[in-house]
Amino acid sequence: MRKGLLPIACAAALAVAALNRPDPPVAFGSSEPTWLTGPDEIALEPHACFDAAGRLWIAWIRFQSGTAMSGPYLECAWLEDGAPRGRARIPLELVAPAEPRLAPHGDGVCLVVEGERAAEPRSIWAIDLDARVDTLVTGAPRRLSRGSAPALDPDLARLSDGTLLCAWRAPSGASHDIFLSARQGDAWTEPSSAATPLDEWHPRLAADANGGAILAYDAWDGRSFDVWARRVDAAGCGPPIAVAVGPAHAAQPELAGAADGGVWIAWEESDSFGDFGPLRASREFALARLDGPAAASAQRAEWSVPAAARLASGHPRIACNGDRPVLTARVLDTEVRDAAFSKSGAQAAFYASWRTRVWQPGSTGEPMDLAFDGGADGSETLLADPRGGWVVVALGDGRSTRVLATQPFEDAVEGNWCVGIARLPASGEQRELVLRAPASAPESAPIESVAQAAAEWRAPGGVFFGDLHRHTHQSRCSTQSDGTREDAYRYARGPGRLDFIAITDHHQHLTECSWWLARRDALRHDDPGRLAVFAGLERVLVGRGHFNEVFLDAREAEWAPERFERLGSGLPAKRAARSILIPHMLGLRQNHVRWEAVDGALVRLAEVYQGARGSFEDVGAPLQSSENTRKRAALDAAFATGIDLGLIGSSDHNAVHGGLAGVLAERAGRAELFSALQARATFASIGHCAVDLRIGALRMGQSGGAEPDAMLELSARGPSEVACVELLRDGALLRRWSGAERADGASRELYVVTLQHAFGAPLELEPRGGRVAAARTRAAGDTGYRVELVDGDRLARVRLVSKGQQVCELALELEWNVPESDRLIALRMGGEPFELAVRALAPGASRNLQVERGEGRDVGLWRVGAPLGKAEFDAAIPLPGPGVYRARIAFRDGNLAWTSPIRIQPE
Repeated sequence: MRKGLLPIACAAALAVAALNRPDPPVAFGSSEPTWLTGPDEIALEPHACFDAAGRLWIAWIRFQSGTAMSGPYLECAWLEDGAPRGRARIPLELVAPAEPRLAPHGDGVCLVVEGERAAEPRSIWAIDLDARVDTLVTGAPRRLSRGSAPALDPDLARLSDGTLLCAWRAPSGASHDIFLSARQGDAWTEPSSAATPLDEWHPRLAADANGGAILAYDAWDGRSFDVWARRVDAAGCGPPIAVAVGPAHAAQPELAGAADGGVWIAWEESDSFGDFGPLRASREFALARLDGPAAASAQRAEWSVPAAARLASGHPRIACNGDRPVLTARVLDTEVRDAAFSKSGAQAAFYASWRTRVWQPGSTGEPMDLAFDGGADGSETLLADPRGGWVVVALGDGRSTRVLATQPFEDAVEGNWCVGIARLPASGEQRELVLRAPASAPESAPIESVAQAAAEWRAPGGVFFGDLHRHTHQSRCSTQSDGTREDAYRYARGPGRLDFIAITDHHQHLTECSWWLARRDALRHDDPGRLAVFAGLERVLVGRGHFNEVFLDAREAEWAPERFERLGSGLPAKRAARSILIPHMLGLRQNHVRWEAVDGALVRLAEVYQGARGSFEDVGAPLQSSENTRKRAALDAAFATGIDLGLIGSSDHNAVHGGLAGVLAERAGRAELFSALQARATFASIGHCAVDLRIGALRMGQSGGAEPDAMLELSARGPSEVACVELLRDGALLRRWSGAERADGASRELYVVTLQHAFGAPLELEPRGGRVAAARTRAAGDTGYRVELVDGDRLARVRLVSKGQQVCELALELEWNVPESDRLIALRMGGEPFELAVRALAPGASRNLQVERGEGRDVGLWRVGAPLGKAEFDAAIPLPGPGVYRARIAFRDGNLAWTSPIRIQPE
């Protein structure tokens, strides 16, 4: 035993526990798992490695029911010759531990893990582990990261000379950088920065044949996530090596060193990520090889894998036994999903399950599925077994069998996670893998820094954008496209260009464990000044509507296990000061909000627009959701009762870029933003459109009297020209600014067409008496729709390409050449024609056609009118008198923004 290691008593042997399945556990020697933890235990984020003696070590986070953030702790187990020898609690007490990683060191292993401790910030910790038969012995824990910045995502590798190398990421300036620390003997070096100018994620290490290591990571460069690699030796980090760089999304790299000195790199990729594209549904995995110290780029491997075997696959893991790699990935179990869909008649995604699939590139054998069924998160370790073959250590919660018996919508998504081991034999006949150089070099040099990219889009003057209604796979109403928590945080820091975010999964779909993980990850990803992360959840209040609850502090966030909780109207003042309830889907037919039952201490805001459905401002309002049918739940009905509400937008689901909450605050920190949310200093926006309304000394969200000479001031800024501005008083149109007031604006008009849930159904539109002068999707990005123009005369077809999108909104500029009385818009959906008289569509009015033709449903048409054509809009008018004032601003690209109201009290 090495010096400094202290023995810890533990069980004499580790009992192999069966997961709650109909079949008994199988032996450690087949491709089916042996379960190390029992059905009444919950294990999280396991990682494994072999030590120098061939013992298999596994470490994980053990969740305890009824505990606070500090309750879960670290556990480990060790096996010899496939047989369990011991299991013990690791004496490293951390708050909210995450991502344990193991590597061989000396006679045992070294563990690094992320977590908080006493007065220290979130840090990377290391501790040595060894065993004498059935007793765990440990060294003293050491803090590797330095400074006050939180450290995340550690990885650990043992180099050929026995040196340990640890990598992690941490905030540095306007982005995240990667830091490295090495250990020779008992001493760890001071951390050094890899000095990369981009926003880095997911550092991974592997030893190379030259005594150094390869560091791989993915990074957001202002356009896409790309995979890069760097060589690390005693002199530091070498220059970046392109692995997968370009417009496509590439992320989550994993490494494995080959016996011949090369290093294999696996990652997941998709055509797009966010920005109207799916977050996860379209993922596939890819493989490349990096050879020799002089190689400037990685060579991509080509091998035949059927598309059906790669669909919706992600979180690849890779290992080498000799020179040939083996891969695992998490793959959507379509058989379980389809069976559950047929049985329940509900959305298939409610019952999604993923399996671990194993490939050996170049092998003549078929991919193998392992019974590690559960969520889409990657939690596997793939290892080459010193005795031959392969070992997979992973989690499973028995989801593929449990979901078939699940009926009620209120049932939780997860079961108890159990750690299991599967041993795979070496494959037989091999074929050579074809390697090719990258198809093309990067389009241009990477952006110098994220700060430069951010300066191109951030609105000045304390205007911040975020999303306070975002679901993941932890909600039964999610789809494949919603992705995981990390996907949502990546989207926020990357293409979403957000300053703040709250993931609000349904509270009845969460377990105590998944709620702990949600709060822990909110703490981990909160990055003051760069991305403020709030903990949140969605509550369905029976008979009173749908509400999101957003908490100031994730440590204090409350989760009620009752299904469809009925909250009383009077809650403690402390809670009212620390959380906000935000109603959404206001006029939903089944469960609309009842303003008379609203507690104004908690309900400070209302969600007027969500990208997944449309507007809930009022029945007949622009961009109205087809599900908004209750006029008594409209915003103006709330204002008429005396309730003061700030307005926000959100995404909810697939249309991740569709709706945003705008906030006026001093700084993008949680405390400052939360204070602004409580003060109703907000606006709702589609895209990054900034609007403001002031009346004398009062700003948006406030109520009070006004000076006799007070002016009403309105402003709007956005990436597109302002098309029209509508000022409303007590729900009625008071003033409209548009291009109709210009002499040259009468012949061209802007229309916005909305398709809701129109999966695959083509829409044809033809202006009779005019032509389509311009057509564009609602905002920049890949919407998943294709717009086809025929001879420049009419919009011929809009076809849904990606089923990850629920709502499509198109901005059309129509140029008329006949009087208004003769203008018609002819539409055809699913083969059924219908016509609308333009004279019946008053400018500013929205017509929800509510037709059902073939596969298509719910077509909306909004006549915006002649575009104003102003890059920036500012206006000031005398205040007409008391009332509730708010504004609605349309932009030329079809985006819309709503100011929060100001209530002027009578004298």
